[in-house]
Amino acid sequence: YVVFLTGSKNWKSEGFYLSYRDIVSTLKRLTKIWVLAIAVLAYVGTYAQLTQLSEPVSWDVDETLSNTLSFNELDEVNVAELLIEDAEATEFKDLPLRFATKQEVEFSIENSGRWTTLPNGDRIWMLGLRSAEAKALSVTFDEFFIPEGAVMHLYNADRTFYVGGYTNENNKVNGTFTTQAIPGENLIIEYYEPYVVRHDGRLSIRTVAHSYRTLDSAINSEDPNFECLPNVACDDNPSLRDQASSVVLITLDDGTRWASGTLVNNANFDGKPYILTGDHCLWGDPSSWLFTFRFLSAECDAETEGQRIKAISGADIVTTDIDASIALLELSAKPLPEWNVYYAGWDASGATPQQVKTVHHPKGAVKKVSSSEIAPQQSVWKGVNVFEIAGWDSGTTLDGSTGAPMIDQHGRVCGLLFGGENACSNNESDYFCKLSEAWGELAKYLNPFNQPIILLDGTYLRFGNVDAQVFQNNVAIFPNPASTTFNILNEGDQAIRTISVIDLSGRIVKQMPYTGMAIDVSDLPIGQYVIEVQFAIGVNRQKLMIWK
Repeated sequence: YVVFLTGSKNWKSEGFYLSYRDIVSTLKRLTKIWVLAIAVLAYVGTYAQLTQLSEPVSWDVDETLSNTLSFNELDEVNVAELLIEDAEATEFKDLPLRFATKQEVEFSIENSGRWTTLPNGDRIWMLGLRSAEAKALSVTFDEFFIPEGAVMHLYNADRTFYVGGYTNENNKVNGTFTTQAIPGENLIIEYYEPYVVRHDGRLSIRTVAHSYRTLDSAINSEDPNFECLPNVACDDNPSLRDQASSVVLITLDDGTRWASGTLVNNANFDGKPYILTGDHCLWGDPSSWLFTFRFLSAECDAETEGQRIKAISGADIVTTDIDASIALLELSAKPLPEWNVYYAGWDASGATPQQVKTVHHPKGAVKKVSSSEIAPQQSVWKGVNVFEIAGWDSGTTLDGSTGAPMIDQHGRVCGLLFGGENACSNNESDYFCKLSEAWGELAKYLNPFNQPIILLDGTYLRFGNVDAQVFQNNVAIFPNPASTTFNILNEGDQAIRTISVIDLSGRIVKQMPYTGMAIDVSDLPIGQYVIEVQFAIGVNRQKLMIWK
């Protein structure tokens, strides 16, 4: 049956894990042998990356396994006291919004939970956690190692919500891993371990986060800010969809706080997953931070919620500029190509933009957009040089919006939300840190070869189409064929000086200094060309097909 199911000549290119549900369904219909179903599930699970959905193994093996599970009771949470503290701390929206409180624990597969051995020798470990009146629960592991073939899931007791499977693709060197939050006051953690990797897994939980704010409707019709927080889909500028897909919800401090950030491009076009956010947003251990992409509503309806499934756990702090209150992070992994996220462009010139927007996650909600048709003012707030928005024409910002990008009329990020007092009920100001103030630090990474540039356009870097065969002497040209523009991916150790486009007669039809921007070939006729990439020492030449 396994031969039959994997017999398609295209199974590699299609992505085997994507057809997992069909495989399980077919196995059940053909054989009714659950042992084989488990084997296939384990095999498929090894191809999952980052956060990919698949049902817990026990749901197909024995649905009663979790029914008799005992739940570990966590300490009571004083919500009223926490809300008073939050109101004082978030007066100016310049700190990540706390939505959960964490409790230190020492649960592991060695000292807690229950093991069940299956007839074929495979094992399932389950741990039940309960925190009274929790809106949701999540956990942070200080030891997290899943061997190949094993898989872990988290779900609530009534099985209405689950995340996973987490596999060996999620292992990190430091062993820290934070999960997404599961709605409800009961949480089940399930770890399936095949016989061939028996005792190889290591799971140890250091904290459990009790959410005392709701996750499903952080902004609802009862909130006084509801009416002036339009979804991104409400904006009539089509290009905003690109910039908006680069904005990410950041969950900090072992799954307890919210802020916003932006995935940004760099002049090397190498797709390093850099995140820009505020230095004032950094809270807790960065290896425990969770970055959720494409959490948005596809409709102009503030009550429609998105999904928190496209997430990456963990990051490193690359650099910070305390005086400018700006930080640059690097994610532990690149977003998957199928997530279709945009690497935002930036402007570090310090010039005042004429019109601006910001895309953000207020109170951890789906992406909202705020717009100002009037140029911001140059100002100082809390000792930091900032752009000041003296009232928005549309929208506002709230707690959890901090760190969000200021997007200029060209679609480039020029600042990051520091804080302010603007709300639906007033016309007070919001303040954005200026990228130009931190450029001395940021340029080392966003302009790694020290090109003569202070601004860069954004791009979609679909690295699924840039494989090893495309590279010639550390340089790749993509897309190829191209229709309007092409990019250059440079993985060498020399800076690119100039780019020449040469037709088949040997005539140079375009020549320009390389600035990291996509090269425009929309004015060239269909045909084959040679792209000459000039370094300080040496030249790289590759063929490019232009096809309209």
